[in-house]
Amino acid sequence: MDFTSNCLPLANWTNRFFDKFNLGKTAFADIRAKLAAGNAAFGEKKIKKRQGHLSDIIWLVKIFNRKARHKYQILEKVESGIVLTGAEIKSIRAGRVDLSESFARVKEDEVFLVNAHILPWKGSEKFSDARRQRKLLLHRRQILNWQGKIAGKNLTLVPLSIYIKGNLAKVELALAKSKAKFDRRAALKKQTINRDIERELKEQD
Repeated sequence: MDFTSNCLPLANWTNRFFDKFNLGKTAFADIRAKLAAGNAAFGEKKIKKRQGHLSDIIWLVKIFNRKARHKYQILEKVESGIVLTGAEIKSIRAGRVDLSESFARVKEDEVFLVNAHILPWKGSEKFSDARRQRKLLLHRRQILNWQGKIAGKNLTLVPLSIYIKGNLAKVELALAKSKAKFDRRAALKKQTINRDIERELKEQD
């Protein structure tokens, strides 16, 4: 399974973090293993002090859908809630997610995430459908707005990332337009050129 994600360094967490998220040392070791394999995206916690106490964690694990930005032109973005089981939340925290073939669909004024692969948590394999449709939580006005824009146009809804924010899972959802083959080739060529320039600058340093 190819997990499209990005790895960032882990902060030096305290025991308070483990208690807050019910994340035991075994699960943490599993996360570190995923980090080494390049399967999970870990973000530096943005810590704010409030009267000597730590505020909620903004995000710890963030898994990106890199194919989306390659295949689509992103027009609008919004943060969405998502309805998940407890086992699926644990899988996201461990980076066991693949968004590369996923998209969102509007159905009867509701939005569902389709074909996102969330691997079953240990012990829940028999009761889990890794690619089941999952309801996204958006304001009705936002849904109707996007519904009107999608109708009759070559637009779609794609997830750009999924992450844990506080104690909840969130999805960064985008209204997007499919790129033509020429546009994708041009974008890829530009990325290659930029990487070559960065490499040369580093070598000069």
